[in-house]
Amino acid sequence: MYYASCWLIRLYVDNSPGLARIPLVNTYARTPQAVWKMRWMPSPAGDYKTHLPPLPLEFLRERDILADFIRRVNTFGKFSISQIAVVILVLLLKMLLNQV
Repeated sequence: MYYASCWLIRLYVDNSPGLARIPLVNTYARTPQAVWKMRWMPSPAGDYKTHLPPLPLEFLRERDILADFIRRVNTFGKFSISQIAVVILVLLLKMLLNQV
């Protein structure tokens, strides 16, 4: 039983970043859980209503949410140039506003 649970944990750890890079779940995977707990209610867009807008700056002013967002972006990656541009712009705005 122990070996089966270790195998399942290893399978999950190895495959979750790959699954999170799929465009259908990428924007949800990159959104920190604390933002959902703060009752952020975005309107999804796209063909299957799975693309969320960028996180508002007022959420990223909190250090824990910003750290979680950066960790998720580094872990799950980006799949388009527009996502890279949005992430860089958000982080540059944070640095310019001295809110980091």
